[in-house]
Amino acid sequence: MLAPLDNVSAARVAVNTPGTPEFEAYRKLGGIVGGAAAAPVATPAVVKGITFQDATTSAKDGTAYVPASDAEVVTFSIRGTSSSRTVVFEISDDGSSFLPHTAFSVNDPTKYGTQTTGGNNATPELWQAIVPKGFFFRARVAAVSGGNVTIKGGSSTAKGGLSVIGASSGGSVTPIAPAAPTGLATSVSGGQMVVTWSASSGATGYTLKRGTTAGGPYNTSVYTGASLTYTDTSAVAGTTYYYVVTASNSAGESAASSQASGIVSLPVPSAPTGLAVVTSSGQAVASWSAASGATSYKLKRGTAAGGPYTTIYTGPNLTYTDVNAVAGTAYYYIVTASNASGESANSTEVSATVAVPVPAAPTGVAAATGTGQMVLSWIAVSGATSYKVKRGTAAGGPYGSTVYTGSNTTYTDTTAVIGTSYYYVVTASNASGEGTNSSEVNGTLELMPAQNYGSNMSVIASFVTKVKTAGSQPRILMLGDSITRGLTSSDETQMSWAEQLRKLMQAKYGNAGVGFIAAREGSESVGTPGTASGVYQATKRTEPVSRSTGSYYAAPLFTGGFAGEYVKLGGGYDVRFRGINCNKFTLLYVDRNAGNGGKASVWVDGTAIATNVGDNTVTEDTARSVTYTVTAGMHDIYVGCTSGNFNVVGITAESATSGILTYRTGRESWKAFDWNRNPMTAGADAGKSIIHVHWAQQQIDLAIIALGTNDYKADSTATFKTNMTTIINDLKAQGAAVILYAMHQAGDSWIANASTLWPTYVTAMQELATDLGCGFINGYTAWGSSYTWGQNNGLYGINPSDFTGGAGTDPVHPSDKGHRYIAQTIFKSIDAAITA
Repeated sequence: MLAPLDNVSAARVAVNTPGTPEFEAYRKLGGIVGGAAAAPVATPAVVKGITFQDATTSAKDGTAYVPASDAEVVTFSIRGTSSSRTVVFEISDDGSSFLPHTAFSVNDPTKYGTQTTGGNNATPELWQAIVPKGFFFRARVAAVSGGNVTIKGGSSTAKGGLSVIGASSGGSVTPIAPAAPTGLATSVSGGQMVVTWSASSGATGYTLKRGTTAGGPYNTSVYTGASLTYTDTSAVAGTTYYYVVTASNSAGESAASSQASGIVSLPVPSAPTGLAVVTSSGQAVASWSAASGATSYKLKRGTAAGGPYTTIYTGPNLTYTDVNAVAGTAYYYIVTASNASGESANSTEVSATVAVPVPAAPTGVAAATGTGQMVLSWIAVSGATSYKVKRGTAAGGPYGSTVYTGSNTTYTDTTAVIGTSYYYVVTASNASGEGTNSSEVNGTLELMPAQNYGSNMSVIASFVTKVKTAGSQPRILMLGDSITRGLTSSDETQMSWAEQLRKLMQAKYGNAGVGFIAAREGSESVGTPGTASGVYQATKRTEPVSRSTGSYYAAPLFTGGFAGEYVKLGGGYDVRFRGINCNKFTLLYVDRNAGNGGKASVWVDGTAIATNVGDNTVTEDTARSVTYTVTAGMHDIYVGCTSGNFNVVGITAESATSGILTYRTGRESWKAFDWNRNPMTAGADAGKSIIHVHWAQQQIDLAIIALGTNDYKADSTATFKTNMTTIINDLKAQGAAVILYAMHQAGDSWIANASTLWPTYVTAMQELATDLGCGFINGYTAWGSSYTWGQNNGLYGINPSDFTGGAGTDPVHPSDKGHRYIAQTIFKSIDAAITA
């Protein structure tokens, strides 16, 4: 190389001009052997796409380039990722032996030489070299580390020597495409995506491309221009975008830059509006309007205004049914909107209360009059907060009077008038309204004893002890006349005072049943046969029935015998009884004198258990009894006459059931004398024998004697006391405690001067009770000590079921109401002794 040169530009001109010393020297020094540069041509030929090295990571000769038709100016770039590298420029005339060759830097006009060293070339180094026709030129990588090296370029026919590189005289060089831009980055400013990158050498423009998937495709070109920054105003908030940028010039477009991603965050949604809560069918349904930008909502609920709130729903819907809202509880609701940027403020609070369902009609409504007051009771209704008791005086209403409003499930109607029938319904209410009427119940307030009219009741202590003994079966005998039988009541079997007392005693102290069934009366039809409610009742019959033919036999009812009457059966006919849960029964009958008796057989459930029962040879009427044991349960018992006439008094039945067991016997027109006659006296009907023979077998614990009404028509008080003494002593001798009950006064039409005479008999009973150790209950005083009082309170027949308080026409026998009042009076005294 000739030196010194005043400036590189002049040197380039000289070296590039054939025939000058500089040209010859360059040719020789540059290793161009065997020829000189060819003369310039008028129009340069352009060659593109020369690759010397392609991303080599190790020392490599690379590929040589040979001008085919003329000397050419080769322009090439050196780029790569290496941290250091050495590139040597070489030329050869045979393609095998290479010598160093001088190249000139385009980037720095003062720089030239046979090699270049450096590192990473984010901005490529550009070099030029003149290569004569037929010579091989290469850019050999002598060393490289930390990455790769790529050397590519193009050439054009030399024109005017090296002046094409930068001299003012003649020639041009086709540029190469720029490298991919670097430094691509995204940022968000003012809610918009801003993309920036670094300049790429030689680039005249850039293209920014966008996709929505990492790694592409980048289908959308969002910018083309020379700027190094772009604000992507079309980026949708909340969407992640992936960007690359390319550089371009007249030579073409670079590869894509490294990818950069970014997202414009959505704004936090505003609080939802339009929150409303509607209650229906026991649920609360909340709804609200959509909030812009929201992807999800939270419905929150609390039990106090202003919170705190518990989240009960999270999701995209604009409605939610709160099925867990408790009816009657006030709830406070708010809703918030959310997206990826966060959760909004609370909406306006809305409160709602799920209405409690209107309560159902009460059940179990009952009206009780046993305490002398009308007491209504019912079963509590779920969800009810109050009740109404409504009353009318006609079945089915109208119920014009609301006599109670409150929260109790019992009510005592203190305004009910004695003797008036009332019809009641009950409704349940709450905040949602009033329910429908209950089933109707009716009741008539009956007269109740104002006080305990008993005295000397401590003498029944043995009976009281048995009542209080668990598993025991206290037995009560009720002995009297036609009043005890139930004459003029609506049903002698059901409505007599003895039956009413039985029900009261068994309701409180246990039901062991009815111990005696008279053949004349049939059964005590209480409850349903075969169930626990009817322990001993039998099928009610007033006539015997033929077992063989099924025809009815209207046998005459004879006076005398047990209970004052017995049934005479002719041959081939029988009478049927039904015992409920009995395990033993006793047949009571009378052997008639003078051949008037007969023989009978006894069947239990269709099987004969006894034959030839009875004696038709006796000379006097004689009370008889025979006892049979059976398995516990319900049994049909038949007594059938097989010859002559068999005279059936009735059946007593027993079982192991604990509770009160009652026996009743009453005979119209009988006095104490009749129950005390000698059974062996000619013509006697065996009254006394019944006490001795029958009741002795039953082990009576308490005998209630209600006699005297017939006595004071015929006998003196002295005679009355004598006859009563015998009965009392007989019963006490059997171990029974005794109570004497003084009946009410009869009217003067029954006996003259009744109001004067009857008190003397009441006094006689009081004296007997004191002298013989009996309890005494003063029914006379309980009935106001006058006939008029009983009349005014509707206690007399003949209108037996009249509870209206109207006077009956019978001067002595009670109505149903009167029988009930007697039973209540006796029960009150006995119950007081038991509970004392």
